[in-house]
Amino acid sequence: MFEQEVEHDCSRLATPQEAACVLINLGKIALARGDIDQAAAYYEASLALWREHGEAMSVTGCSRGLAIGAIAIGTFKE
Repeated sequence: MFEQEVEHDCSRLATPQEAACVLINLGKIALARGDIDQAAAYYEASLALWREHGEAMSVTGCSRGLAIGAIAIGTFKE
């Protein structure tokens, strides 16, 4: 599957920020396909990388994706 190939290639990228960008975009693709569990895994992996590097805007983007997934499956809690 395309996502698995791209995820595998993340380890070859020059910086953790590049890997985080790829992972957040894979999360968006998985979310659009309705694969909420896979989307959450990508968003969480990206979120961890962004937090390590203090990228507040990107942390917000990952959190948004996780919230959308939680709303979609009915587990979002305010």
